[in-house]
Amino acid sequence: MVAAHLLKQETPEVFAIHFRTGFETEPSDRILRRIQSIGEQLGIPVHLIDLSADFKRQVVDYFATTYLSGETPNPCVVCNPLIKFGALLRVSEGLGADVLATGHYARVRMDYSSGRYRLFKGLDSRKDQSYFLARLTQTQLARACFPLGALTKTAVKEIAAREGLNPTNAEESQDVCFIKAGSYRQLVASLTGRTPAPGLIETTAGKVVGRPPGSACFHDRPAPRHQLPGNRTLLCRAPRHRTQPPGGRAQKRLVGRGVPSGSHQLGRPTARCSLAGPDAGALPDAGSLLHPDPHGG
Repeated sequence: MVAAHLLKQETPEVFAIHFRTGFETEPSDRILRRIQSIGEQLGIPVHLIDLSADFKRQVVDYFATTYLSGETPNPCVVCNPLIKFGALLRVSEGLGADVLATGHYARVRMDYSSGRYRLFKGLDSRKDQSYFLARLTQTQLARACFPLGALTKTAVKEIAAREGLNPTNAEESQDVCFIKAGSYRQLVASLTGRTPAPGLIETTAGKVVGRPPGSACFHDRPAPRHQLPGNRTLLCRAPRHRTQPPGGRAQKRLVGRGVPSGSHQLGRPTARCSLAGPDAGALPDAGSLLHPDPHGG
């Protein structure tokens, strides 16, 4: 709401869009009342659209199949370019919008020396969400607007209190938005009709230290991230375990934890790296991995 309020200070031609994912738990009439309340408080029209088919196919199905493959999905990183700045952006353009503004804590600027848009961290390091926008293309970044990017969360709350803006849903989204109850294992099973095959957790010496319900229940820890010049994020992974499915049986072999103290299997000079940005280009030198905001922050 604060993002829309700030936009209204710059131009009166502001409208809002709320899209349905198909995984809401509250009744449709209650959702409609919430949306209408937001529009009344801000004095702007609000459009309610249904993107449930796109969301299911491009985000939720990806989530389920990735888990079953023994990998760790990141639905927000997929949703932003495909849904919010994909399908939703196209809808907003059809309604006459020039830009799509969201409440992400991130910043985007044109780098005139290179002719490219650059994605920067939000000013509030505790709320920074630039990582989840790392796959936006140059075309999408050109249409993106992040009014909260130069503010702290505390400042945003102060603006809301001062202007009398009362969000209809005060809870912040901190987890996977389409899992309202139960676990991701239950969701994956209900969507695919498949459950992870049972297997073993072994040390590299062959000692069995666990019997998990399946490899989809265990994943590498989140990879370290390094911000690269432009719309690029370097993901580095040195896994603590690796999956070996002999005869189709899910098996995890520990590489770090549970390995004899004399082992140096984690002390490797290389790591698997992938670029999150779709038009990232070549990797830069190691000395240029950090790309600070030239305007501060």
